[in-house]
Amino acid sequence: MRVFLAFDVNKSIKEKAGDIIKILKRTGGTVRWVKPENMHFTIKFFGEISSEDVENIDSVLSKHVKSFKSFTIKISGIDTFPSLPKNPRVVWAGIENFEELKNIHDTLLNDFQKIGFPEEHRDFKPHLTLGRVKNTNGISGLKKAINRNREHYFGEIEVKELVLYKSELTPNGPIYRALKKYILEK
Repeated sequence: MRVFLAFDVNKSIKEKAGDIIKILKRTGGTVRWVKPENMHFTIKFFGEISSEDVENIDSVLSKHVKSFKSFTIKISGIDTFPSLPKNPRVVWAGIENFEELKNIHDTLLNDFQKIGFPEEHRDFKPHLTLGRVKNTNGISGLKKAINRNREHYFGEIEVKELVLYKSELTPNGPIYRALKKYILEK
């Protein structure tokens, strides 16, 4: 099964993300926009794994979750991977303050490596994916709209739980199902 670890965004953030997506859609770029109900911040993507791997991941998360405290993040700014002016592949919203999240990420990754998941060789860059660029048709208008909205402020959310998700890919887009939720300490 295809699995990832994430935390969800609240209704207000989803609405604000939906509003900015409407603006970006008008540029005519060929982008597959994320449905608001599917928006989340990925902490670790595991890919296709076995049920035994899920049990091992659950053990790691259960071991650490009581040591992680809930925290608040500010979601602000729009950017792309790769960064403009290059042709973007992903349009995303960022997090202003993610020290607590980086601590959780680094702690878990260390133990995930111990149970057989490979080391990650890129810096942790938490982001809320807004869309995936399919091709460069109409890309100049999209780039201009991103630059005009680069400082867009989405709001704050309190991260109270982590969620281990199963992802099923369908022709109509992915379907996410929570396998288990891990409540953070207050």
